[in-house]
Amino acid sequence: MSALLICRPIRASWDTNIPGRCGNQTVAYVSLEVVGLAIDIAILVLPWPLTMNLQLDRKKKLVILFIMSAGGL
Repeated sequence: MSALLICRPIRASWDTNIPGRCGNQTVAYVSLEVVGLAIDIAILVLPWPLTMNLQLDRKKKLVILFIMSAGGL
């Protein structure tokens, strides 16, 4: 949505010949990526404390953590 709403008219975001007004696209895209990265890290880190509290031996806990963290690669 931000990619569509940052410029008025919308075509001004890809066609520089059209008179229009655009916000700071660099700040908008960087902030979106930072928030996305924070969410990705939270998704990877949140299961760790719960997994470490399971009543399993250390090797099985590490295997479970590796499997859950493999999505981050």
